Amino acid sequence: MTYKNPTCIRSKSKNYFYRDMLNLVIKQICQQSDDGRLKELMAELGINERDVKLFCDLHNMHIERLSKSRIQLFKIEINPESIQFVERELDRIRLMERCVKLGASNEFLYDMFGLTTRDAYSHRVLAAVDSKRSRRAANIKQMDLIIDQFLILSDGDQKKFGAKEYCELCEILIDQGHEISLRVVWATVKEYCQACEKGLDVLEGVK
Repeated sequence: MTYKNPTCIRSKSKNYFYRDMLNLVIKQICQQSDDGRLKELMAELGINERDVKLFCDLHNMHIERLSKSRIQLFKIEINPESIQFVERELDRIRLMERCVKLGASNEFLYDMFGLTTRDAYSHRVLAAVDSKRSRRAANIKQMDLIIDQFLILSDGDQKKFGAKEYCELCEILIDQGHEISLRVVWATVKEYCQACEKGLDVLEGVK
């Protein structure tokens, strides 16, 4: 029985990775050149027109040989700032999906995430969310519960409330057995705060 050398396996995996990355970069160089971004491309990568033409003339066989060369055309590095940006963007996407699943309205998704109506619809389709179900109005008891929970979590300050806090409020009520959506939670809190600003009777303002 023969055993493969782990070092050899790692070396091959590294070569495949570099080959794929090299192939991707070269294809992007040629694509951006065709799209009329030649000057911008040269400034970004520190190359000239001759270099771009050279890359565009390469075939897969040439790229395969270059990937096995000890001299690497491109040095692949991870930018720590980019990683942090990716983490923030993933957190934002997860939060947005959480809001969609809880039945957020188009207005909410636009205010919190800048989503257009079309984008909001697409996200609902992907999440298999029944938008008609989320439009159900809350009764007086549910509205009182929403306001009570809002006051507990925010000390009455709507500015402290972002998408994450609205989700938490909605999920607390759902866990308590209430059939309620983020659309209703947000609308109720918004109406309550507007009534407070106008000096209206709070219960009258939301009812």
